[in-house]
Parts: sequence; C-alpha cells; structure tokens
Amino acid sequence: MSHESMGSRGSKTHEANAYKPIEKSMTPKPAPTPPRQMEPAPRPAPPMATPQFASQPSFFQRHPFLTGVAGGLVGSWIGGLIFNHSRSEAGVRNGDMDDLETASAVSPAGRMLGSMLPLLLIAGLIALGFWLYRRNASPSLAASMASTGYAPGPVPMNDASWGGVSPAEPVMRLEQSDASAFTGLLAGIQEAWGRADINKLKRMVTPEMLAYFSEMLSNNTSQGVENRVEQVKVLKQEVNEAWAENDLQYATVLFVWNALDYTVNLNGKPGDPDYVVEGDMRQPVEASEAWTFVRSRGGHWLLSAIQQI
Repeated sequence: MSHESMGSRGSKTHEANAYKPIEKSMTPKPAPTPPRQMEPAPRPAPPMATPQFASQPSFFQRHPFLTGVAGGLVGSWIGGLIFNHSRSEAGVRNGDMDDLETASAVSPAGRMLGSMLPLLLIAGLIALGFWLYRRNASPSLAASMASTGYAPGPVPMNDASWGGVSPAEPVMRLEQSDASAFTGLLAGIQEAWGRADINKLKRMVTPEMLAYFSEMLSNNTSQGVENRVEQVKVLKQEVNEAWAENDLQYATVLFVWNALDYTVNLNGKPGDPDYVVEGDMRQPVEASEAWTFVRSRGGHWLLSAIQQI
C-alpha cells in the first residue's frame, strides 16, 4: 500500500528528521516564531549623583556661651592694651612721676606674662571647640550619607539572575521483544489492510491512524477496487529514535520489506484481463517507510504515524 506521510509523533510530529515531514496530522503545528526585531541600543546609565550632605551648623552657632566668653576675653585684652598704653603716655606727658615709677617698677617679664595670659586662654578655648567639632561631625556625616542612600562598597550579586540548565529529553531503551512486536505489527497491518478488515486494524493502530485507513479504504470501495498486500518479508528494521513523553513512549523505526502489492477490480474475478488494475500479483516489490509506534507504559505498541522515505 502507498500512503502519504501521516499520523502523530507526539511533540516530534512536525519536527524535521531524516524522512518526509508529516503532511496529515491531528496534532496542530506550532505557531511560527515571529522574526526577531532588533533591540534598541541600551540607554547609557545616568551619572551617579554626588551625595549631598546636610549642612551642619558652625561651632559658634552650636556653642553660643563659649563664643560669648571668648569674645569678652578678646575684647578685654585689647581694651587693656590700649588703656594701659594710653595711661602710660598720659602719665609721662602730665609729669605723673609716681605712676611712671610704679610702671617702671614692674619687670618686663611680668608685663609680658600678663599680656600672654589672655592669649593662652583664647588658644585653649579654640582647641576645645575644634575637638568638639570633630567629634560631632563624624556621626552627622554618616547620617547624611545614609539619608541620601549612598552606600560605599561593592554591589552584591543577585543569584536570581543566573539561569538553570534544562534537563535533556529522556531517551528510552528498547528490548528485543520490542523489535519482534514492530515486525509483527508491520505484517499484521499490511494483511488487515489487504482484506479491508477494520476490526483487526483498530487493535493495531491508534484511532487517528484508523480514521486515515478507513477513509482510504472507503475511497477504494467507492471506486470498485481493492489494494492487496500479501507475503510480507522484512528485509531491514532499524530504530531511528525512541523517547518518552509523560506516560507515553514512542519509537520511530525504518522498515525495508518486500511483498506482493497489487490492486484488483472488485467487479471482476481472477483470470479476467481487467482483474488486476495495478501492480503484479506474482512479482514482489520492495518498499521502504518509517513507522512510528506509541504505547502507554506497560501497554502494547500501536502504529501512530507513517512517513515516506
């Protein structure tokens, strides 16, 4: 019998292999993949904003009391210098010899020490203020950096960005009993076809393949002919692939066989000149096809697809 490529091979129905693609199938073709559009160039990342730190009040603003004391001391010291100098000059001009003698009685070292004491006090206050400023500035700077979201240091990697590797498709291992079952199905289906035995065919093929066979047999009957296939002999049997999908197992097998393959006129009888419509009822012919079988786990094999070579 001669067929077009038909049937279903599970997820591989419309997948290209070494044989002609499936032309008739109840398994819908997957939607074509739309052409990939060129992605626009990524926009450059915006420059990192410089963290803006909150301005801190000055030492003099945060310590008004110390500021007032320091200002008073400086003012007193400057006033004392001016007042003493003016007083000395006035005493000399007015002839106030008593004050002159008193002023001269004070040693230069004493006068210098008296002048330096306010300076030393001011220097100490400035050092104290600088130390207080440094101590308060550190936590304020950290708080400002935290408020702006600035976090120095390396950016942690996101483990979710790493993709996993999908497992390979499970490959099924066949036994010698499977090879014997395939050979028996080839011969039994060809014989049932030659006799137009639908009841026998439905025990060896899937409902989809039974529908195709029934349609072809009905067409032959309507034309008044019948295709006979007899004395099938398998010359080559080669498993092309075997795989599992959920609870189903598939196997695609290349068959090369010879058989008597001819078509007769149902209105004639053997010996009539027009009895054999096509082929030779005495000379076997060789044929090659790829058959795909399917079974549920623990069940028996059924023919699910035929591909022409």
